[in-house]
Amino acid sequence: MTIDIAKVRVPRRGTRQPRHPRASMEDRVPPNPPSQGVRARYEGDIVDGMLDGVGRFFFPDGKVYEGEFAKGCFHGAGTIRFPGSGQFHATWGYGTATNGNYVCDGPTPAGQNSAPAPASSESPRRLPAAGGRGPSLNPAQLEASLGRAGGGGGGGGGGGGEAESALARVRRQAEQGDAGTQFQLGCCYLDGEGVAKDEAEAVRWFQKAAEGGDVDARYRLGHCFCEGIGVGEDDPTGLQHMLLAAEQQHVVAQVQVGSAYFSGVGVEKDAVAAAGWYLRAAEQGDAEAQYLLAVCYCEGYGVAEDDAKGLNWARKAAAQEHIEALCLLGAALLHGKDVAQDEQAAVGYYRRAAELGDREAQYCLAVCYCDGTGVEHGVDTEEGIGWIIKAAAQGHAGACFLMGVAHNRGDMSSKVPKDAAQGLKWIQKAADAGDEDASAHLSQLTPEGAVAN
Repeated sequence: MTIDIAKVRVPRRGTRQPRHPRASMEDRVPPNPPSQGVRARYEGDIVDGMLDGVGRFFFPDGKVYEGEFAKGCFHGAGTIRFPGSGQFHATWGYGTATNGNYVCDGPTPAGQNSAPAPASSESPRRLPAAGGRGPSLNPAQLEASLGRAGGGGGGGGGGGGEAESALARVRRQAEQGDAGTQFQLGCCYLDGEGVAKDEAEAVRWFQKAAEGGDVDARYRLGHCFCEGIGVGEDDPTGLQHMLLAAEQQHVVAQVQVGSAYFSGVGVEKDAVAAAGWYLRAAEQGDAEAQYLLAVCYCEGYGVAEDDAKGLNWARKAAAQEHIEALCLLGAALLHGKDVAQDEQAAVGYYRRAAELGDREAQYCLAVCYCDGTGVEHGVDTEEGIGWIIKAAAQGHAGACFLMGVAHNRGDMSSKVPKDAAQGLKWIQKAADAGDEDASAHLSQLTPEGAVAN
């Protein structure tokens, strides 16, 4: 099955998410001021004195993480809820978000995006050699936060002393050779939490922890070599560390090793090896691996082409709200090429991806409403224009062009009044982004934006 690659985007090198370059949490969400007198607290499972299992972590500023923990870190499926602004749903790997989406609860604050802008589709086969750095909360940060707030079962009066003692305990255990706390200390140096940021020192502790058998440290060490963090960039060495972690069932490492074989970074290209590593990670439930394996089956890359298997893996990823998988299924079912056409199901997949903030899905959903394709009550231009507005606000070239046309006409929706100058602005924006229809349309407009007959 040939897939419309504009709707099936694959990750850039150096990222973990399939759509976007890695961003810090502060880039994704509006800050919330700390609430005076509120203590951080934790409700949930504790193993060997550490947050481990399922629980909720309440930050002093009102944020709440609810989900899975391991070794004192956010690990597994979990959501951070930001009061009055939105939610960040993610799969976490020991404190780092490896696959997530931020969804606004209401109007997007000025200067913030309701979702990160998708990667360009001009080079659709880019795949990562190593995972990117994302939102991160390591055990020392959590413990220190509890200490500062006076919570965490210690009762006490809070303050910097308790936070400092938490870090001191981590350092003491690390110096005694405990691999898990060596990894934690490396994370502290990497992120500058409780200590001065020192990437070279972080690598040194990751190396010690990896030698002590900590698989997460092995993965992070590989990532540092691949990205040149605290050490000279060295893809082959990074990949060797990734391979060791992948062999120990580290699911993120398995995806990254597969991507390295796919793109030939640090190793010779090997489609069969790439698909094999994606399969191992997919069988562990990793949504991105399931999506990438779906693409391999649909394109016959490294495996015999099998649309049924491909779409089955895409459905597994879509069930975890993986945006690319939702868009892949929407495109396949809408066009019915090599699969039974189901326009209503296609619209359902596009709608969910659109609700998660994906601009391509928003645009596709808008077209379906404007054409009456797969929607319950036929053509609904008003609803379609609503989705066009959302996609255009994120810079989707096709949506920008349609916004310009709607402003020029003034009769398509009450949401877009007639305004030739605004129409010209949107059409110019679309043309600048490479939209050929917009470029052709510009020749028909006067400098004021009116249509030149």
